[in-house]
Amino acid sequence: MTGDAELMATTERVGLPATLLVAISPAEVSLLIAAPADRSHQMAVSAVYGPRLRASGVAR
Repeated sequence: MTGDAELMATTERVGLPATLLVAISPAEVSLLIAAPADRSHQMAVSAVYGPRLRASGVAR
């Protein structure tokens, strides 16, 4: 548990963005999911956008 305390002591809080994020339309999401030629890549993109996650959040 001491590792957790040390980690929390060195962790910095990140504030919320000052601007609203741009959302894409359902039609654009469909195009985005269909864009990869490989079916496994389509499934990965679909898994990211299914629960409404953003790619930038997943890439971190």
